[in-house]
Amino acid sequence: MLVFGRKQGEVVCIGESIRVRILEIRGRRIKIAIEAPDTIVVRRGEHLLEAGASNDGKLTQG
Repeated sequence: MLVFGRKQGEVVCIGESIRVRILEIRGRRIKIAIEAPDTIVVRRGEHLLEAGASNDGKLTQG
């Protein structure tokens, strides 16, 4: 896992086709925008957990 800080307006690039932009920082909340090709599924983490965590606690693909 890579962890680093970004300021409002800055961008993180993942590979050649995914960009994560920090739109707004307000207190403890951060608003981000994710630009990715239509072939990439982008979901919030809690939705993955609801969809089905395996018995060992690891997230399943789906």
